[in-house]
Amino acid sequence: FNPLVFRVARQGIHDAIAGGAIVSRMAKERGITRWATAAPDYAFGRETTQQFIDYFQHFGGKMEVVAQAWPKFGAPDFTEVVTRLLSSNPQAVYSLCFGGDLISLVEQGNLYGLFKDKLAVLPLYSDYGLIDTMKQQPPSVIVQNRYNWSYPATPDNRKWYDDYRKLGGGAKPHNWAWQTGATAQFIVDGLRATKGDPDATKVVEAVRGSTVQVPFGLDGKVSLRAEDNTLINYPMAYGVAITAEPFVKDW
Repeated sequence: FNPLVFRVARQGIHDAIAGGAIVSRMAKERGITRWATAAPDYAFGRETTQQFIDYFQHFGGKMEVVAQAWPKFGAPDFTEVVTRLLSSNPQAVYSLCFGGDLISLVEQGNLYGLFKDKLAVLPLYSDYGLIDTMKQQPPSVIVQNRYNWSYPATPDNRKWYDDYRKLGGGAKPHNWAWQTGATAQFIVDGLRATKGDPDATKVVEAVRGSTVQVPFGLDGKVSLRAEDNTLINYPMAYGVAITAEPFVKDW
C-alpha cells in the first residue's frame, strides 16, 4: 500500500485459487484423494502450498495430505524428498519447486518411479528453459501458464513472443518476461501521460488505476487496481505438458 510502489507481478494467492478450482475438478473426475507435496522451504513454498490445499477443498475437492517435503534451495540431492513422497503412496504429487530444483526433483523422481501412475501437478514446470529442455518428462503433468505463446491464443501474443526472441538473441520469454514487459508498458504510458515529465508523483498519478494493452492480458489488457496498486485481469490457466511445441495443450 505504499503509494509509490506498484506490484506488476502475479501473486501466489491468485495461483492457488485458480489451481484449487481447476485441479480439484480434475481430481474428482479421476477419484484422486491422496496427495503428497514438495515445495521450497520458505514463505512462498509453504504459504502457497497451504493456500492451494485450502482452495482445493474450498472448491469441493477431497484431499488427504499423506506427506509433505520442504527441500532447501539448490539441494543437489533430492533422494530424501523422493523417498519421503514415494513411501507415502500418494495418488498425486503437487510441487512448487522451480528452476534447477524442479529439474532435480523430476530427474531424480523419474529414476525411482515417483511419477509413475500418478497425477503430477507442477505449476512452475511450464517455464521455457525447463519444459523445453527436460529430457524425460513425467507421463501426466499438469502445469500453470507462466508464459507460453499458445496462451492466450492470439496473433498478438505470438508476435510478442517472436519479437522478444529477436530482441533477446533467440532466448525465449518466461514468467518474469511478461511481467517486466507489462511494467515497461505502464511506465511508458505514464510518461506519455505526463508528456515526458519524469517527476515520480506525476507518473504515479498517471499509472495508478490505469490499463495498458499487452497481449498476455484478459482481452489483451491488464490494469493496476487503484486501491492497492496491484495487477489484475491477467488470465490464469492450467494445461497438460507435452514434449513438443507449444509444450502445453488443453489450456
